[in-house]
Amino acid sequence: MPNTYTDRDKYGKYSIEIENRILMVTVSGALGKGLTNKYTQNLYAAVEQLEDKPWAYLANALQFEALTNDGLNYLTESFQYCMQHNCVADAYCMTSSLAINQADRIRRQFGAKDDIQQRLFSEVNSAKVFLNQYLEQLKK
Repeated sequence: MPNTYTDRDKYGKYSIEIENRILMVTVSGALGKGLTNKYTQNLYAAVEQLEDKPWAYLANALQFEALTNDGLNYLTESFQYCMQHNCVADAYCMTSSLAINQADRIRRQFGAKDDIQQRLFSEVNSAKVFLNQYLEQLKK
């Protein structure tokens, strides 16, 4: 199975890659129904490679604008899938107010108690450090 999945259309693009126990998604532009549907399929395939142990989700969305309503439905479904398949932590690198609000609504829908602001980072390396520390704590 591949460790990287990518796709694009005229409005946006994404890549999904696995780095140790972190599933990192890089998105840019806007994601609608078609691209988000393909993203969801690729995400499920990537999660299958991780679900034997706890893992973390990192969204590198510094170039991301937002989801369409259809895209939001698919992303909600994929977030739920992650939570049901051993995802134990999440972090986000994003600046779009709309995207932050959409991500926070999805997280809260599935029981996230902390505010997304505690999971926002200005760059990917800080988010990775946070997630790796979180995963290390679970081993103790």
